[in-house]
Amino acid sequence: MFISATAFSVNASDTNTVNGRILEAFNREFNNASNVTWSSLPNEGLYEAAFTLNGNKLYAFYTEEGEFVGLSHYIETSKLPFFVTNALANRFPTYTVSSVLEHSDGANTSYYLTLEGEKFSLLVRSTPAGQMTIAKKIKKHHS
Repeated sequence: MFISATAFSVNASDTNTVNGRILEAFNREFNNASNVTWSSLPNEGLYEAAFTLNGNKLYAFYTEEGEFVGLSHYIETSKLPFFVTNALANRFPTYTVSSVLEHSDGANTSYYLTLEGEKFSLLVRSTPAGQMTIAKKIKKHHS
């Protein structure tokens, strides 16, 4: 499952539209968070909290029942594991990386890379071992 504010239509909301179970779970886990904004991801049935913690911009995801789904943050390409960088160079040599989102659900970590090519933009999911799948492919329109 791909979770990101950049991949789906996100409806901005405030804490009045997030139920108490979600707020309680969030505050228990991230009680020192600041600049918290909530969004609904209706296509996924999830809620996203975008916030700052220890100087880092983070994104936490919850079900309507308040169950924690995962945590994401953007990282530099240089922070990718070796196997991801190697697979990227071998599978997509003509593409450049425009962003990298690291997502963890507590047990597993995935990387979501936005790649820019001459004709297409790609959203690629990778495991830390470099196993990659194309999650989304968008044809570029040239004028």
